[in-house]
Amino acid sequence: MNRRVLVVDDEKGIREALRQLLEYEVYDVQAVASGSDALRTYPEFRPHLVFLDVTLPDTDGFTLGARLQGHLPGGLVYVSDRPQGALRAFDVHALGYLLKPVGRERLHAALVHARSLLLRDRRGAAEERLLALLDERDAERQRRARLLIRHADGAFFLRTQSIDWIEAADK
Repeated sequence: MNRRVLVVDDEKGIREALRQLLEYEVYDVQAVASGSDALRTYPEFRPHLVFLDVTLPDTDGFTLGARLQGHLPGGLVYVSDRPQGALRAFDVHALGYLLKPVGRERLHAALVHARSLLLRDRRGAAEERLLALLDERDAERQRRARLLIRHADGAFFLRTQSIDWIEAADK
């Protein structure tokens, strides 16, 4: 899993605390103070996870999260001092919602949970691709298992396993 995390929080103390905790978990961390800084930093840094405050000086954290969500290979974890935002966070498909101040154990649990969700999603996507390939293969087998025979009154299918011999007359 990609080990880059972007922390977006307007409180310097929270940014630094999260940075230290995430670096302890062996993540490469960029920390910014606003939504506009996050949008500027994101394309070059390309984080896998974003830890995002609900209230930012220049935007709403949920609006920013919805904007980033389609571009993140991983997901969002909201960090707030307001427990009432949790339902809204999960409406934008956040992987977690942490209450400030964030402790080492709680952050570790959130990271483990996020990893498990992301791995399960990847397995699900791989399983869907595999099933699609199997369906395609089965359709090809079914197509080869019968021949369309056209004649003056219409057409019919003939199962190839019932054919003993074929001879061409003219074309």
